[in-house]
Amino acid sequence: MLSTIVGKDCEVLVTAQQPVFEYLTEKFTTRTNYVFFSIYQTQIGGDALIPNLLLPTYQFSTFAFVGQFFTFDYQTDQADFL
Repeated sequence: MLSTIVGKDCEVLVTAQQPVFEYLTEKFTTRTNYVFFSIYQTQIGGDALIPNLLLPTYQFSTFAFVGQFFTFDYQTDQADFL
């Protein structure tokens, strides 16, 4: 029962914050177009997200082809914050 409540709340939260997610994705992602596919590079966190607050940085590399997205590389410095 608890997982159902949490799951519904999470879905509502994500849906409500969709404009924020779109803004953050647009601000912290660069796209390189090739003939038949694109590569997206996202780096979010750290000082770039909230200045003067010690946050981990996350980096993602994503391959996009015909509306399908596949993340093929992920790095973080989160271990430095534990």
